[in-house]
This record gives sequence, structure tokens and C-alpha cells, in this order.
Amino acid sequence: MNPPEPKADKDTGIREKFLSFFNLLRGNDWWFYKIPPLLAIAYAEILLQATPTLQSIITLLSLIASMFFVAAYGHVVNDIFDIEVDLQAGKHNRMASLSNLQRIFLSASLAFAGLMPWFFIGINAKSTFLLATIYILLTIYSAPPLRLKERGIWGVITDAAQVHAVPTLLVATVFSDLASILQPESATFATVATAWAFLAGIRGIVLHQIWDWENDLNSGVKTLVTSIGVDSARFGISYIVFPSEIFLLCLLMWVTSHFAPLVLVFFIPYILLRMINIKLISGVFDTAPVQKAYILPHDFYEVWLPLALTILLSVREVSFLSLLGLHIALFYPAIAQRATEFNLPFISCSKLIAKLVKLLRNDLNRQETIQQQRQEMLEIPTTLPADKFQDSITKAINFLTQVQLEDGEFQTTLPNENLKAICGTLGLKQEATEKLVFDSSPFVTSLVIYSLSFLSYESKVQQLIARGLSFLSKEMESGGLWRYWSSKNPKHYVAPPDLDDICCASYVLRMNGIPIQPNTAIILGNRNRQGLFYTWLLPRTVRGIILNLVTLGKRFSCLDEFWQLTNKDDICCVVNANVLLYLGENIQTQKAVEYLTSVVLQGTEDDNTSFYNHKLSFYYMLSRAYFNGVNSLRGIIAPVTNKIFSLQKADGSFGDELLTALAVCTLLNFNCQTLSLDKAIDFLLKTQQSDGSWQRIPMYGGKTDKKIFGSAELTTAFCIESLSRYRLLDRVGNWQQSRAELQQVQEEFKQSQSQLYTTQTELAQSESELQTSQTELALLKSYLQQTQGSEGIMNYYRSRIASHPDDIQLYHQALTIKPNDVQIHLQLGNALVRQNRFDDAIATYQTALQFHPDNFEIHLELAKALEKEQKWEDAIASYRRAIELNPDYSWSHKHLGDILAERGQLNDASTSYRRALQLQPRIF
Repeated sequence: MNPPEPKADKDTGIREKFLSFFNLLRGNDWWFYKIPPLLAIAYAEILLQATPTLQSIITLLSLIASMFFVAAYGHVVNDIFDIEVDLQAGKHNRMASLSNLQRIFLSASLAFAGLMPWFFIGINAKSTFLLATIYILLTIYSAPPLRLKERGIWGVITDAAQVHAVPTLLVATVFSDLASILQPESATFATVATAWAFLAGIRGIVLHQIWDWENDLNSGVKTLVTSIGVDSARFGISYIVFPSEIFLLCLLMWVTSHFAPLVLVFFIPYILLRMINIKLISGVFDTAPVQKAYILPHDFYEVWLPLALTILLSVREVSFLSLLGLHIALFYPAIAQRATEFNLPFISCSKLIAKLVKLLRNDLNRQETIQQQRQEMLEIPTTLPADKFQDSITKAINFLTQVQLEDGEFQTTLPNENLKAICGTLGLKQEATEKLVFDSSPFVTSLVIYSLSFLSYESKVQQLIARGLSFLSKEMESGGLWRYWSSKNPKHYVAPPDLDDICCASYVLRMNGIPIQPNTAIILGNRNRQGLFYTWLLPRTVRGIILNLVTLGKRFSCLDEFWQLTNKDDICCVVNANVLLYLGENIQTQKAVEYLTSVVLQGTEDDNTSFYNHKLSFYYMLSRAYFNGVNSLRGIIAPVTNKIFSLQKADGSFGDELLTALAVCTLLNFNCQTLSLDKAIDFLLKTQQSDGSWQRIPMYGGKTDKKIFGSAELTTAFCIESLSRYRLLDRVGNWQQSRAELQQVQEEFKQSQSQLYTTQTELAQSESELQTSQTELALLKSYLQQTQGSEGIMNYYRSRIASHPDDIQLYHQALTIKPNDVQIHLQLGNALVRQNRFDDAIATYQTALQFHPDNFEIHLELAKALEKEQKWEDAIASYRRAIELNPDYSWSHKHLGDILAERGQLNDASTSYRRALQLQPRIF
């Protein structure tokens, strides 16, 4: 309801002045984030001490006033002493526009205002000491000569103490002093709360330094993160700080439950709903995100815990309802924003219940219809008719079923003489009489599982894959690592973990939905200065050294003699290709993409392949990464395929069965459909042995001999992949008969794609009725992956997003497939804006700019979101950047004029409006 007309100008003026003052104090940076956790401690103390209502409310109001001015003092002082640093980094500083006298007056006024409420609270020696400590830390944190914020770990400790730990102890002390009889839990509660707040503060400031790392480097600011590096900082958060913080949070809830048992009624559902929310949106919880984001579980600290405790106070004493209303009024924007995050799990649970009820009420005919539709969808891949390849593939699968070991491993073998040579170099004894000796390793099993994944809809293959995945899971070491030789091999600890095994095993486990321990950070830490990945995982960084010390040297253990067989600092193009497969295309892997491209273009494959005996192995791994989403490799398709064609022999082979299978798979990965494939496939069909296998051919080895390791299982798996994927092409029609028929089939294929997309849309619309299971959906995505690659899955998500533009989880799922898709980022940001989640929208646009820094549309949408959040200066800067990138877009000038006019900069606004009118005369 609008206010009366005569008062509008006056009310608007007061509001504008308050918001201007609030922005000057950077209120949005601390009011909703640092005050509520302190109030949660105050509410808990009131519950514990049973403080009278009136006394509690008076003390709380006085504390809120003091907190406001003390927090404002800290941020103003920090800004004053950061003016020069921010200027060098190109950052806006609100204090820069004030004179020295105005800065001194503002700081002194805020400090004094922070002390005044204590005349109502009552002050004693303990509270005086703690309050003085806060003021001193806030000052020396940024003020020279100490300026602790630039003194590494001391800056982190000081920030956590001044903002979180000491204020928490002060609040607990104030309310303990109000109690007529001190409760037994008081000291325990205050201690645990202070320790928890300290660790939460440590994580918060280190993450802030991670997000500001580039700006700090540019401006010469020395922080803990600029000293130890982003990877080491993220490791410390993920493996030390965050687990300790969560432990103390649980301990705090346990202590609180002794005097307020119902707090667990809020805490446990929060954990469950948050887990559901993470699973539905992205499936991944990053405790130390590299890009700026809202970090969990700070929403519990800042919104749900204080709200839960005020509700409990109101249940205990009705007069505290006024306090509940006041808390909601003061922090309503944060409460409303965080509440929307649980819409998805609530809606999902509600839909699930509704669907179950509906299914129970449906009659028999309805159930039969549902079962029939589900059966039709399950038969998508299998409704294709049997063909001439079926017998060959069936025999090969039967062979793998017979030879797979009980623990799920597919064998690797090497000649006896090679085994003796290796053991002689290592000083080991491993005697064998067979000509070919079993040499247990997870590597071959990883490759076999990937090749079999193209037939994962067949029950026999599902069993093979399940047993293989079980073997790989058991071989995983702490930290998500694998070694070449398995744990049942006497040579297990001879070699350190390596990225070839880690990435191949991790990828197939992730592809099949098997959880693995986080290992991305340790992989990224195993790069040289040029950004290329070392083969052998060794303690090369601070993170690695700490991890090695914590595990008493076991994490990277190996024999010194092993380095006689290989190079400790080996860089292999095949290994880098497999890292790309697992990590995908992003900023951290960009140098590897450039390296692999240069290897192909310069023709130096043999010089950069350390273990594999033929460059077709490299081409296969490279194309596999491209097929699974590394689109930057598109430029090497033509040179690679030309090189492959030059290797084909008169009999259709590319050398032998193994090399022929690798060549066929590579061409299919690059979607290269030529007549050369026919001859190659015929060669494979003719060379299949009577037991369904293809002969053992060595694929890789060591520094002195690259033709050592291989197995019939490995060759057979590659041949199965070739035949099964070629069969999909052949079933579309006999495209190889003539060019005219090929063009006709391509048109038919386009029509079938359209029908497939229609099917996807119908599937999305019918989900609410049929509750399509995850298995069925995964099957459909597997089919799209096999036939169209990652782009097919992206088209699926684009169709879903078009039908459900406000379903945030769809955008996140699409971005896991293609993280740099500019349109998905823009659509996600716009959806968040529609939901009034402006902070999240801003973070989304900023993430998009990491991939596309010169996209004017992203800058424009970012500016609009910043304007919604009343971050005027940042919004103006973004509008100007959008105009710089596209000066002829009239609406950018118009929006800039609007914000400049609102800020009173009439001359600049007039210039922007004139330019907008020149470009589009009817824009107003």
C-alpha cells in the first residue's frame, strides 16, 4: 500500500539518506552475515539462564545497537587504510571521497556510538576487557604500522577473533552476568560457541582471500593465500578447518539440546533438507569454492539457528513473540532469500507424496498404461533390430564374462623376461614359470569398463561393469588416489600414485554414479610451471608436503629404484589427455589443451608419449576427451583424422587388431563417418578368435620398452567398443552405399533427432505423472551420449529449460556438462533475478565472466542485478564496461542514464540519454 501523497517526498528522503549512510558503512557486507550468529548465542543464553523477558529484550536491543556501530567502525577503519591499495587494484572505496577530517570524525563518532549502549547493558571488568580487545583488533588489523591483515596467518587469526570469536564470548559473558544463579552448562556453552565461531571466521576470511587473490596480487597486498597459494588454502579449509568447524557445530547443538532439546527438531531437518537440496541442484558440495559463492552451512548460522532459538523462546514465554517479530523484521531479506533455497526439496517431497497417493488411487488400467510407457522407454536402445555384428559382440561379451576375475578385475599380463628385468632393477623377487605373467593393475579394468559402457543397457554387460567398479572402488586409496600396481600385486608400493590411473578410474566411477573421495585439488597441484600435468603424483606443493607428513610418508611412497624405470618429472601427452577427460575443460586445464594441440600440429606425438607404443593410443585418449565435452580440441580433428587415414593398410587394418580398434573408436569419437570404417570393421570381424576374443597385443610399457603390458581382455574391450558404436551408425541406414543415399539418411537422421527432442519434451511434461526413475533417465542420457556426445545431453537440458525456465537445478545440471556455456549462465542469472535472488544472480554472472570476460550482455545483466541490490558504483562500472564492449546498444546507455540520474549525476546522465536517443530515437 502506498503512503499518503503529502508524506511521500519526506519519507523517501529519509529512506534515501539512511540507505546512503548504510551503504557508506558497507552495511550489506556485515549486517545480514555477522550480526545474526551473535544474536543466536544471545538467544541461547537467554534460554539457558532463563533471563526475565523485559531485561532480556532491553539488553538485546542495546547489544544490537552496539554491534551495529562497532561493526561499522571496523569496516570504516578498514576502508580508510585500504584507500591506496584499492586504488591500485581498481576497486571502488567509499572513504576515498571523504576528506581526512571527515574520516576521523566518522570513525570517532562510530566508536563512541558503539560504547553508549553499554550504559544500559551494564559493564564490568570482563566485558570491558573483551570490548576493548575488539576495538584494538579492529584498529590494528588494518592500520599501520602493524596492519595485521598483510601478515599472513596473523591476519587470518585476527580477523576471525575480532569479528567472530571475541564478540561471541562477549555476548555469552553479558547474559551469563545477568543470571541470578549461573547454570552448570554456562562455561561449556561459552567455550564451545567461541571455538566454533573462531573456526567459522577462519574459513570465512580465508575464502575471502581466495576470492580476492588476483586483486591482492595486482595491488601487492600480502595475505596468507598469496603466500601459500590458492590450492594449499583450499586444502587447509577442506581437510582441516571445515571438518573441525562442523564437529564443533554438532557439539554446540548437543550442548544446547541439554537446555533446549527442541533445537534438534530444527537442526536435523535442516541437515536432511540441505543434503536433498545439494543432491537435486548439483550433487556436489564444495567446502572451498574458487569463485565467490554463498558458503554452507552459514545459512544455518545466519538465518535458521537464530530464528529457531527465537521460536523456542516464544514457545517457552509468549511475551518473547515480540522479539521474534523484531528479529524477522530486522533480517527479513536474508530469511526470505534463504527460504527460497528449500523450495525445491519441499516441492520435490510434496510432489513425491502426491504422486504416491495418486498412484495408490489409480485403477488397474492406469497402472498398466504407466508400466507400458516405462517399458517402451526402457527399450529405446534395444528396439533396434539384430544385425550382423550381434553374434560377434555376444561372443566377445561371453569371453569377458568367463575371464573376469572373482574380484572384478580384468587381467593385465607381461612377458616373463620383462617381469624379471623389472624386478631385477627394483631389487625384488617375483618368480614365475609362465610365458605370460599376470600383473594385477586397475588401469586395464578402467579402460575395459569405459569401452563396455556403450553396451551398458545389456544385463550381462551391467554385471561385468558392476564387478569391475567394485574392484576399482576397493583399490582406491585415501584421497581418491590409485597406483598402477594393485594392492594384491607385490609391486604395489614400488610406484607412487599416478594421474593416468587416478583419472581413468575416477572418470568411470563418476560416470556410473559411484562416489569417490575429492581428488581434484591434489591433481591440479601436480602441474609444472607451464600448467602441464606430471604423470607421477609426488609432494610438489605445500598441500602435498603436508599430506605426505600427515600420512607418515605413505601417501606418495615409492622405491628410489623405481626412478631407474621412468622419469620422476615425466610429462606425457596421453596422461594429460586423460586428465582432460576427468577434469573437463576449464581455466585450470587450458594449458593442457594448448599443449596437446601443439603436439598434434607439430607432429611430435612420439616424443611426448612416454609409455604408449603407438600414437593411435594418444589419438584415442585425445578423442575420448573431445567426445566427452572438451570442445576446445575441435581444431585438431582434421589433422588427427588425416594422420589416421594415412596409416590404413590394404586389408583395412591400421596395423593390428588393437591399433585398428583404437583407430575406429577415434574416428567415431570425432564423428568421422567414412568408407574407411567398413574395411576396418571387416578386418576386426575376420580376426576374432573362436573363443570370442581378439589376441593379446601390448599397448604400453616403460622407458626402455613400450611393448610390455596388454591382455586379450583389453584388446577385446576396444574391439567391442568399435563394433557396438559402428553398429549404431549402420542401423541408421546403409549410408556407405553412395553419397546420394548418405545425404538422404542425414535428412532422415535430422528428422529422427527432431522426434527425439519431441520425445524429450513429452518426457519432461509427463514426469509429474509418471515419476520417471533416475535409472530410466540415466538410460536415456546414456543413449544420447552414445549417439550425439555431450552436445546431445546439452540439447536435452536446453529443451527442459525452455519448458521449465525457473527450475534452477536444470541450469546447474547443464553447467556440469558444459561449464562455459554462456547462454546457460545468462539464463540462470536471469532466472535468479526473477526469483529476487540478486546475490546469487550476481555470483552467476561473475562466474560467467570468468569464461567470457568480453561478453557485453553478461556485463549488462550483471549491472542490472547490482542496481537491484543498490550497489550503485559497481553497477555503473558494469554498465560502462558493457558500453565499452558494444557502444551501439542503445539500452545500455539508457540504463546507465537512469542510474546516473538517480544518483544525482545529471550531466553524465544527460550525455547517456542523448547517446541512447541517437541510437534509437523512440527509446523513451
